[in-house]
Amino acid sequence: DNPLPFSVVVSPDFMPVETYGMTATVDLNGYLLRTEILKHSKRELNIMENTNLSTAKSDEIVSVLGIDLLPFKKWQIALQYSESRLGENTWLGRKNVQTITSARVARAFVRDINFEIQLTSIAQDSSTLAQSILSVPISNQSEIRFGLDKFDGSETSSLGQYKNASRIWI
Repeated sequence: DNPLPFSVVVSPDFMPVETYGMTATVDLNGYLLRTEILKHSKRELNIMENTNLSTAKSDEIVSVLGIDLLPFKKWQIALQYSESRLGENTWLGRKNVQTITSARVARAFVRDINFEIQLTSIAQDSSTLAQSILSVPISNQSEIRFGLDKFDGSETSSLGQYKNASRIWI
């Protein structure tokens, strides 16, 4: 056996995350208002130092506010706003403050055929993700699902960098 002149050994190092949080849901005459706040303490993040990949610890606070609207002609609509704030360090590939908005529309049709579409937007870099799913039961134990995942934005944006992962699937 000839050893290779160059080799890489990768060893996983799983660092626990300490998380505290609260969540609440309130029914306001059929409108569901949801909120959540989490604090991740000393979260380990990948960072770039000069040209080297490294890690650093940072606190992160995540807050979410969402509302499920009253059904309209069997259509269900939900809206959500979330914000993630990192402490001092910038995680590789994202800014310290990141806001995400999303909208989900769903409807059940005859014979338990379900349709769902979700639009997600990251405001800081104008990137988006559009996803849709059509579920068609073929028996009482199985279904066939048709879907679309479409990433968009600049090549360096959070979601736009995955444009080549856009797909139609069954």
